[in-house]
Amino acid sequence: MLTSSAMRQSLQQCAQLLCEHCGGSPTSLAEAESAVTKIVEALAPFMLEQLLQPSTGRHTYQGTALACPCGEQARFVGYRKRVLLGLWGSVRVQRAYYHCAHCHTGQLPWDQKQGLDASDFTPALKAQVAEVMAHLPYRSGVSLLERLRGVHLPPSSAEQIVLEVGGRLQQEDQQQASACQQWAQAALAYQWGVSETPPPVPVGAYRARHGVCGKRLYISLDGAMAHLDGDWHEVKCGLVYTVDKNATAQDTLLERAYTAAAQSAEEFGWQLAALAQAWQADVYAELIAIGDGAKSNWSVFAKHFPRALQILDFLHASQHLFAAAEAVFGKGNEVARTWWQSWSQTLKEQGPFPVLAELATLQAPTAQAQEDLERERAYLQSNALRMDYPGYRARGLMIGSGPVEAACKVIVGQRLKQAGMRWSRAGAGAVLALRTRVLSGEYETIQKVARAA
Repeated sequence: MLTSSAMRQSLQQCAQLLCEHCGGSPTSLAEAESAVTKIVEALAPFMLEQLLQPSTGRHTYQGTALACPCGEQARFVGYRKRVLLGLWGSVRVQRAYYHCAHCHTGQLPWDQKQGLDASDFTPALKAQVAEVMAHLPYRSGVSLLERLRGVHLPPSSAEQIVLEVGGRLQQEDQQQASACQQWAQAALAYQWGVSETPPPVPVGAYRARHGVCGKRLYISLDGAMAHLDGDWHEVKCGLVYTVDKNATAQDTLLERAYTAAAQSAEEFGWQLAALAQAWQADVYAELIAIGDGAKSNWSVFAKHFPRALQILDFLHASQHLFAAAEAVFGKGNEVARTWWQSWSQTLKEQGPFPVLAELATLQAPTAQAQEDLERERAYLQSNALRMDYPGYRARGLMIGSGPVEAACKVIVGQRLKQAGMRWSRAGAGAVLALRTRVLSGEYETIQKVARAA
């Protein structure tokens, strides 16, 4: 629209006249910027109404009658006015209204085409509000919008927008998880010979956008507690990512995508599987699943990513080794710390079996300490095949679950666990769906779902 040089020159001339008549005589950069902001705020709603004139009013008329979903005809009644609040303030529009005498419902075709619902907010404003509220509490978020954009919005309206947009994203997550489950069942039926037709391989949403960024895809899972519906519940956080193979001291995540929900491990497993499926996990030569040792996490990895190499986070392994040292030598004992430092290094450089052999020779001084020692020994034994740290390091693999632990802090800790926050499950779910999309860089998805269906 503004590509021609003649158009730009004409606009510049108009702007010059505006500045001469409305800009005053600013004596500083701050005064000049303030003058421009006031001009834009005053002019933008008028410009928006002018630009909408060719597509509103009588231009929305679609004949004397329209087909109604009930099977009858909705008759043209007249034009209805509406005031919408958008990115550039309020705008008034008129559009054709049709009514069905049979089912007593009305139609506003222009509204449907624009993605409008019963609220007075434009989809563009709803998308921006949802994005801001994914980062900030409602009061802080609306204050920021008012200061930066001049949009006056009560916190309750911002919350309603989040529940709407985030709720749709939640539904999208659930639909993708359900589709993933159906595909897995169909694939299993074909493998067992129950079905003669193999299911079509799902087309990943990320493949065209990101491509296959290396030979390895990492998958990780963890949880964080949040106050939902009057009690504390675990929020599962999942992460898929690729790592810069040239990184040395500090691994660098190239691309990543997040998902989170207050669900059981069984339910969330399908949501994480759907995310990995969208990333075309089957195309990668290697899948690496890193976890903190929780049995439910290994169950999810085994069920949904059977070919993934499972790695126990080294820090967790080392912490359990430290607990074993304290059981044997006593808490706060320098001997325990020295023993732990030595054998933790052995674990990293030689793997679990020398460490397990050493633990087998140890005896704790009391019955309770012996019970603690047996518990830590059992933990390390059960995860022995996930602790080949010298082999992993030789192949350039990550051995830490730091990325997903950071994800828990960023997704849950920074947004759901601020002072005094108490959430309904619906409210937390909507925020989580929005926040994970923002952190994954899926701004277009937010803009899409901000439009009413």
